[in-house]
Amino acid sequence: MTNEEYAVRVTEIKHRLYKTALLYLGNESAAVDVLDEAVYKGLRSIKKLKNDEFFKTWITRILINECHNIYKHNKRFVLAEELPETAAEEFDNLPLKEAISKLPKDLKEVIILRFFWGCTLDETSNILQMPVGTVSTKQRKALDLLRLDLGKEEEV
Repeated sequence: MTNEEYAVRVTEIKHRLYKTALLYLGNESAAVDVLDEAVYKGLRSIKKLKNDEFFKTWITRILINECHNIYKHNKRFVLAEELPETAAEEFDNLPLKEAISKLPKDLKEVIILRFFWGCTLDETSNILQMPVGTVSTKQRKALDLLRLDLGKEEEV
């Protein structure tokens, strides 16, 4: 893949990458910084991408790793109340935003990739580098926690 092809492919999914970083970090400034760093690191290591069809998975993995680096560096979470008003259009006014921000990091990753990125279980498994069964279990647990948090617990 040439640098020009890389630029075109990143531009096509840049908005989704930004939203993913924003959901992970809860801060516009940090999301932009992480996105820039991920795009830069991706460009530097584009030769390591062996199969162009896995580009989205590959660049998303780089972005997630950068988000984890921010977590390690800051060792704190930004509260949902601190999010700026302009963050993530339709997601901004939903109680779901706060509920997702309360999820543990491993469950939040699965929810973001499955429902905001639209990844399949296999794609999510590849991005997070874990078995499909584990992804499925984490998804189920996260959805159960979200139902409880949003007050929509199913009656038996």
